[in-house]
Amino acid sequence: MYYLPDASGIKFTGDHEGFVSRAYRDQGGVLTIGFGFTNLSPLCRQWFIKRWGHVLQADSKMTRAEANELLRVVMLHETAPVALTLQPSSQTAFNAENDVVYNCG
Repeated sequence: MYYLPDASGIKFTGDHEGFVSRAYRDQGGVLTIGFGFTNLSPLCRQWFIKRWGHVLQADSKMTRAEANELLRVVMLHETAPVALTLQPSSQTAFNAENDVVYNCG
């Protein structure tokens, strides 16, 4: 069976990841916002440019709604393909595996 990130799985990850509305430097010095989004992800860079007209910058701000939207995109296109290789047995198992993949980067 093939699974996709569903609303409960995305909400779970967002609730546990922690949301930051202003750009900040993480412990590695990488500019970060939202639920850990950076310019290191080509998908995030494209989203920032499409939504804001520029890549993530030191003065960037993000709403919770924007972060939820981007989290859904990232989980669908970046983490879900990896989680599927783990051969989940149910939607709940897939959501858990997708969350682990997201947190591992």
